[in-house]
Formats: sequence, C-alpha cells, structure tokens
Amino acid sequence: MKRKPSEVVRGYVEFFEPDCYVESQSGLLEEAGLGALSDHRLSDKRSVPLSRFLSAYGSRDWIEPVFGLGIADVLQHVYEEEQRFQLKNPNEAILVRRHVGSALTEAVFGMFPQDEGARYIPGSYQAVFKPESQPADINAWRQVFRKGANTPLRLTTYGLDASRSWHHDIVIYVFDPTCARDLIDLWNMRLEPRPILPVPIGWWADLIDDICEILAIEHRPVQGNPHGVMHQGLIEFARSIDEESAKSCIEILGGKISAEAVTVKNWRNPIWEKQTDDLVHRDGRLKITAEEKWADLTIETASNPSAKFSSLSPDFAERYGGHNVRWVNCVSFGSLQSERVATTLPFNAFDPFWPSLSGPAEPVTVGREGWVFGQEFGDFTQHIGLLSSEEAIIGSLDRLGITAKLSEPGLIAKQVLEHLDGLWGIHLLKDVETLDMLNKMAGGFRRRGEGEDTIEEIFDRRSKSVKNWTDLISRRVAERSLPRLSVEDFTNRNIIRLGVQTACPQCKAGNWHNLTDVDYSISCERCQKEYPFPQANLMQKNGNWTFRVVGPFATPDYARGSYGALLALNVVRGFGASSDTMTYATALSLSFDDVEVEADFVAWRAAERFEGQSSPDLILGEAKSFGNGELIKRDDLNKLRKIARKIPTACFVISVMRDHFTDSEKKLLVPFVNWCRRPNSLGEPSHPVLLLTAKELFFDFSISSTWSDLGDPHSSYSGFQETKNFRSFAESTQAIYLDLPPYHEHLHNLRQQKPKRSAN
Repeated sequence: MKRKPSEVVRGYVEFFEPDCYVESQSGLLEEAGLGALSDHRLSDKRSVPLSRFLSAYGSRDWIEPVFGLGIADVLQHVYEEEQRFQLKNPNEAILVRRHVGSALTEAVFGMFPQDEGARYIPGSYQAVFKPESQPADINAWRQVFRKGANTPLRLTTYGLDASRSWHHDIVIYVFDPTCARDLIDLWNMRLEPRPILPVPIGWWADLIDDICEILAIEHRPVQGNPHGVMHQGLIEFARSIDEESAKSCIEILGGKISAEAVTVKNWRNPIWEKQTDDLVHRDGRLKITAEEKWADLTIETASNPSAKFSSLSPDFAERYGGHNVRWVNCVSFGSLQSERVATTLPFNAFDPFWPSLSGPAEPVTVGREGWVFGQEFGDFTQHIGLLSSEEAIIGSLDRLGITAKLSEPGLIAKQVLEHLDGLWGIHLLKDVETLDMLNKMAGGFRRRGEGEDTIEEIFDRRSKSVKNWTDLISRRVAERSLPRLSVEDFTNRNIIRLGVQTACPQCKAGNWHNLTDVDYSISCERCQKEYPFPQANLMQKNGNWTFRVVGPFATPDYARGSYGALLALNVVRGFGASSDTMTYATALSLSFDDVEVEADFVAWRAAERFEGQSSPDLILGEAKSFGNGELIKRDDLNKLRKIARKIPTACFVISVMRDHFTDSEKKLLVPFVNWCRRPNSLGEPSHPVLLLTAKELFFDFSISSTWSDLGDPHSSYSGFQETKNFRSFAESTQAIYLDLPPYHEHLHNLRQQKPKRSAN
C-alpha cells in the first residue's frame, strides 16, 4: 500500500520520537504536522533552521551545535582519561579526506564541519589522537572495520551504552553513497538495534574476502542454546540498488561462504508504518544511554502535585553549556501509591508542550521511553509538574475538541474512591450481596415516568445489625478465601458506621444515633421530643447496636451507578500484564459539536502490544447497575456512536452488573459492535468494544482463571492470547456474549461482500 509523503513522515516521527528537529527548509515542520514546534516565541527549544544549527553563543567567536553535545567535550575527556597517558595498546586514529562526488566519507567515516568558527574541532582531534590522513578507499575501510581505528564518526559513540540483545546480528548494508535516500536509510538504521557495517557498492568486489571472513566469524553457535541455533549475518541492499545488481553482488560470493551463514534482503524495513501484528517480533528503536539509576520520587501535593529528581549527565560532559538540550533525561515510572497522579499519558511527539510537565513553554516529550526532559546543565535538580488524573483526562479531551467536567455521578464515584483509597480498595465491593446490602442501607430509590413527568421517590436509610455484617463477611471469607477481610475494613474506610438504634416511646418512631450523639437523654428524629435512653430495656444479643452507611455510600441507586463504573474500571486496570498503568477519571459530562453526552468513566490505559511502542488506549465506559429488563438502551449506543465519530481511536467498555445480556440487548449490541469493527487504516477494528457482565466485574484473582472455572463458552477464551491486550480481550467478550466470529473472519467477510455491492 503506497503511503502519502505526510504519512511516511508522521510514521518516522512516531517511530524515532526525536528530541529535536533541524528544519532544512522553512515550512517543513508544519507540513510534517509539527507546527507546534515552529512558534518563533519558542526559539531553539526543540527546533532550529539548518542555517542556525551551528552557531555561536553570546560573545563567543567559536560555534557549536545548538542541540546535543559538541565533540569538544568528548575530546577533552578522552585526553584527560586516556590519551595523555602512555598506552600499551593505543588505538589507531585516522582522518579520512572528503570523497569527491558523494557523501561517502561523511556516511562511513565522519567529517568535521568546515566552518571558520569550528576549526577548533579538527584541531583538537589532531592534538588528542595525532591521526593519519587517509583517502576514502578500501584501506581506510579495513583500518576502521577490521582493525578498530578511531574516526570522527566512531568518536560520537564514546561513553554511550547501546542496548542490544543476542539476536541482534550484524547487518552488512550495501548502498550507493551518491543516493540521498540510501544515505538517510543508513543513518536511520544506525538508530535500530542491529549493528550496521556500511559497504559502498563500488567497493563490494574489492572487499568480498573481508565480508566473507566477517560473516564466517559471525556464524557461531548461540551461547546457551542446546539446539544448535547459530548466529547469522544479513546482507541488505539499499533501495536504490536494483535486483539484477544485487544478484550480481551475491554471485561474487560464490562458494566463499555457506548459505547457512547469511541471509539476503532487498528491501528496507518499513519502520514508518505502524505494525499491529504482535505475533511477530519487530525491533524498535535502539536504546542508547550514558547512565541509568532508580530513584524514589516524593510527590508533593500541598498545592499542585509535583516532584523533583537529581538529573543525570554523561561523564564526559562539561557542567555548563550554552544551549537548551545538550542531552536528555528520560523518566519512566514504576509503581505509585497514589492513583491521583497521572503517569500514563498520551504520546505527544507532535506537540510536546502539552502536558506542561517542566514549566511554561518547556517542551517535554511523552513517549515509549517515558517523559523526556531536555538538560542544559550537569548536577541539576529537575522539577516535574505533575497532573492529577482528572486534570490529565480533562486536558487530553480538550486537545481533542471536547469540553469535559465531572458529573454528579462522577463526583460521587470520586468520593467513593477516596474512601477506598483508590481502586486498590475496590475488592471490598466485589461481591453482589455486599452491594445489595449497601444499597438497601442507603435507602430505596424509585423513578417513575419519563422526561418532565418523572417522579423520584427516595426512602429512608436503613440500619443493619452487627450480626448481619459479621455473617456477610464470614460468608465472603469462606467462599473466596479472603482471610484478611473483616468488618473493620469497612469501618476504617468510613463505609459503615456503628450507632445505637432505639424507639421513641411517644411517636413509636425508630431512631438511630451515632456514638457522639448518644446520651442519657436523646432526641427523636420524627417528633423532635426528647426521651430517656432505654438503659434497662435493651434488646437481646446487642440488638441495639447497628451499622449505617455514611458519606457517598449513603447515596441511593448503587451510589448513582458508581459501583458498576468502578468495578468496570477495575477490570480495565487489571486484566493484563500492564496492571496499574492507567490514568482515569470518573463519570464526565462531555460537550462537543453541539452534542451533550456523559461517559461513566474515561481512562488512558498503557498499551501492552509491541513492547510499549503504541500510545495508551483512550477508553470510555458505559456502565449499568443491577436491574430488570433491558439495561442497555438504543440511546446509550447512539451516544457512544457520537463519541466514536468525534474520537476516531476511542475504545469502549459496556458493562452490566448481572451475569448476562438480554436477547433484546444483544439485538442492539450486535449491529453496534459490527459498526465499531469496521477496519481502520491499519486493518484493525476502529473502536474495540469490551463487554463485561458480573462474571468479569466480580472476578477472582484474574479474568483467565475466572473464565477457566466457568466452563464453556468462557473457558475457550481463558488463554493468554485471548486476554493479553484490550483488543484481544474485547474480541473474546464479543464471541462469548454476542457469538460474533473472530475479527479476521469478520474482515474477510467484509472484503467478500464488496464485489457484490459494486455489481449491484
């Protein structure tokens, strides 16, 4: 499939997630979708014109790169740490002269800038290494790639650790140094994990013996593998080299090297295309570090949440510099005790100014490596301006053109979470009988009629005896092996509160008093008259002592639906390997394009596929509580359609707090899910839809184990592949509850139908 130039550029940006940009021609940033970086008020923050990339700072008469570290720091460090001593085995160094008519020297050996203000750089290289001047020929190639001679290009990797694995075997890249595309590919390939050995095609025949020897050395057993697996080199021909020329080059190898020692390819890995098949391993970007460390960050929440850390810097870097981004610190978060701080955020390579994590007009890229902070000084304390989860969700929706605010159910759910100490405490509510008891204690709630004729009836709260609660907890402990669960878990979190129940002798009304109100004389809630506490007329077996729900748990209708929404959020958080890597907000009112709708929750959940190479999934929920008849209505699904049209990448969760969907609900859900299954540009479902019932909401230990215990059809989908990520989990629930075919069959059927439609 042929991609538009803008799509290819966007793919490159998403793959490499550059820290900085050098614009070779005015307007290219906007064309690439990076217009946020071209604001003149943000000069030199993360982008600069090519004409200013090498520039002087202040009153200096010498120039250095605007971004990154100048090689002068490295040369100074190499001299002080190595070259000023008499080395037993000194490395040879060469300086290769420019190759006329091509960029061969720059691409293979490296060259220093020729500007007047940069003459100090080759001068320092000469002083430190005393290199031999060489023409760009095969002898220089052998000195570098067979004997390990230093070059200006090799020096740029000094002090850096490239993270490679055992399977990252060498790639011999055959290219045309006069072709710009080949040169760009070579430069990009060096940022991928496999080590690259560049060979200009004009030198191939002369270097054939060297290449065969290198491949033979590479062809060795994989250490620790008992099955005789061997390392294998790869010869890759650049895109400018036609098939016949490549074939001629391979024929020269003849019998000099065994076929098992090498593979050959004539194409470039399309790194600019987002890959969705996670059954095949694909390498991402090469991870290069100068230093790493673990640190405990103290989150300060006195006003706005924030944190700080001592920045890391390369050993060879001078402490002070004159530019904004000399190197970067990448911060990735482990576990946090508070869910109130947003650490899972949408990737922002195209606009690193949101969220504002370092200060006004200070760009911070959020991507696969974490949060990327540009560094100017060594031994610096870096401030991180954190967002609350709610702020992050509302801010991200605002970037999508949606105004969001907490709704009444959202406020109630937020208060419930505060009592539970976040989703960590949701296990207290993962029981049908417990929710029923809480709802009965909160008081009855009944709604009659529709629209303006709706009548709402709320009944008084009820008390439950101590025995009711101890019996409930005993049953849960016995059934679900929860030895640590106790009534105290509910009282400590202010879900229920102990009080005294008495009857007024005058109006016969029952009264409940909390412990601070109990006295020898108490007041009746109904008639407001005082009566003496019945000291000598207490009920048997401590019957006067009862519990009532307090705070948000005293809200009728299952806390306005909060319980169902939070249980669904808990499933979304914990069903797969990336448990807890989620930023979420409770129910929000959404406003966009004259549309007013509500989502029962919104979450950014870290993607589990492709080794974290995808931006988090944006997930919106429609959660229903217990009830008779149809809980999922046509209006609910129409609301989700409106959201889907506004957010092309939205994922949905539809849940009910009973163990099935009714036949009428299925008749509504099937066409909606099929509509959401229409393929996007990557051939994936446009809007994955996860269907949850009480079987998932009240799961034990894991979804897989719960489904395995339930038997068919659930047990057929309890394997790792069926629940490994949101999309596979969603597809499994669609098969279980709607009897829909696998997505690849659905896609095949759609393609089969297209000719029929065109024929009609």
